[in-house]
This record gives sequence, C-alpha cells and structure tokens, in this order.
Amino acid sequence: MKGFAFPGSRRLAVVVMAAPILAGCTPGSVNILSGIRPSESPSITWGVEKVFILEGTGTCQSVTVDWGDGVVQQNFVPVMGRRIELETSALETRYLRHTYTGWGGGKTITVVGNGCEGTVRARFQADPRTISIGWNARAPAGTTGVCQTTTSVPPLIPRMLVRINLTTVAAVRDVDFGCSPFGCTYNADGKVGSVAAPPFPFPGLVEYSAVFRVGSQVIQGGTNTQFTTTNGGTLMFCLNDGDNDLTNNRGGFDVTLSADQLGP
Repeated sequence: MKGFAFPGSRRLAVVVMAAPILAGCTPGSVNILSGIRPSESPSITWGVEKVFILEGTGTCQSVTVDWGDGVVQQNFVPVMGRRIELETSALETRYLRHTYTGWGGGKTITVVGNGCEGTVRARFQADPRTISIGWNARAPAGTTGVCQTTTSVPPLIPRMLVRINLTTVAAVRDVDFGCSPFGCTYNADGKVGSVAAPPFPFPGLVEYSAVFRVGSQVIQGGTNTQFTTTNGGTLMFCLNDGDNDLTNNRGGFDVTLSADQLGP
C-alpha cells in the first residue's frame, strides 16, 4: 500500500538484567545457571549476529533458549559434544549467538538450564521502538474487502503487546466514507456509541471505526489501541465500512506502531 515507510537503521540496548529464578536448588549444589549478558558493548545492531554469555557455577548439559522473537532453541549446546562450562576458561562453551530482525521494542531472552539449576532472563529494548507509516483509507481500484496489509510492518507472534496510534492526515479533518450525498466523516473511533449490524463487515463493533486483525483475532480499533496478540501472522488494517467498499473513501491516517515481545 502506498505511503508506508519503515525506518532504516536499528539498534538494541540492554536495559535490565533479571535475577536468576532457581528451581529445586538444594544446599551444596554447584551446577547453577545464574545469568546471561551481552558480550562487549550492550548495543546490539539489527541484522548482525550478537554474542551473549551465560554465567553461573559448575556446568550445564545444555540450555533451552527462547530469544523472545519466536525463535526457540531446545537442548542447545554452543559446542557440539561438550558440556557448557560456566566457570572455566572455555568461554566458547557458554557463548550463545543470535541475530535479531523484525520488530524493535521490548524483548525478553529466557534461558532454562538442563543438567543444572536455574532459569535466567534478560530484558532489553530495541531501536527503533516505533514504526511510522501512512494508511490511505481509499484502497486502489479492484480492492475487495475492507482490510489492507503492508510489508512495512513485520509479522507478529503470539504474546506481543501492540500499541497503535491513529491520527487523520493533516489535509482532511476525518475520513469520508462516502455513505451519503453530503458525506459521512469519522476519525478512527468511528461513530461513537453505535453497534454495527450487517451489512457492516464487523457486526458488533463500532460503525465506521478502525479494526485490526491478526489471524483469527479481531481487535476493536480507534485513535489509541492496545492489545496482546494471541495469534501470529500479518497485521491487517481494516475499516468497519458500511458499504464494504474502500475505493470510494477519502482521507487516511498517520499511524504509529510499537510492540513489546513479552516472552514465555
């Protein structure tokens, strides 16, 4: 869709290192996973592999790593055939490597020890923390349905806290849906107080409002919308347009999006 733009450079900055969560630890235990931290600089460049270092005492047989972006490595060892050595000079056995792409915003790395005690988490923020795009309420001729997508917005995964702000473009006060000779105009909140019935495409939601869809999840939108994803997939930008036709609309929205990946 025309008008969509995605910022170019992206960097991440670690802001919080969480304390370990010990499960079943008994006095005298020496195999304890106690932390994870980025090597060298805390800055993480988008699209470039980054090294993280496991910390603790003793050894682990392996770890299960949830990177917070939908990638999970089960029973992983950095060096094939070797245990993870948390205290010796064999640093290569406790190096974890990952490359982040997609959304900025908050992320949580979760590492669970196998053959050692402990679950550790690291929380950080990724730049850019917001995406700014344009949403043209008039779809190109030949468009069917009332939803549009854009490749400028990366796919979503489950358990993402998504925030969307919509303001009508400066050239027009509101979106004109073309539903009467005199026009009917509304902002993203739609016709406040209304409950749509067929033939509106989203019965039960507000007439002429913004609606968002991720897979089978349908979210009532507005000027400010916040929701947690239950599905993964493409974010769809929809309008609860009474004539089911986007090609006769006028106007559009300036859109600001952000998403925090909450982790398991």
